[in-house]
Parts: sequence; structure tokens; C-alpha cells
Amino acid sequence: QQKKEGGNSGGGNNNASSGGGAAASTTVR
Repeated sequence: QQKKEGGNSGGGNNNASSGGGAAASTTVR
């Protein structure tokens, strides 16, 4: 699930690189 949501941001595990994705990932966690 986390990977799916992160994928939307643009990378899931690589959300940190996306920048904006990091925020979304943090919310999921």
C-alpha cells in the first residue's frame, strides 16, 4: 500500500528524490 501511494508522488521508495512525494510518504507512515 505504501508503495502504491508513494508511486503516485513519483517513486515510492524514491519519494525522497521526488521531494513532494516525501511529504505524502511521511503521512502514510
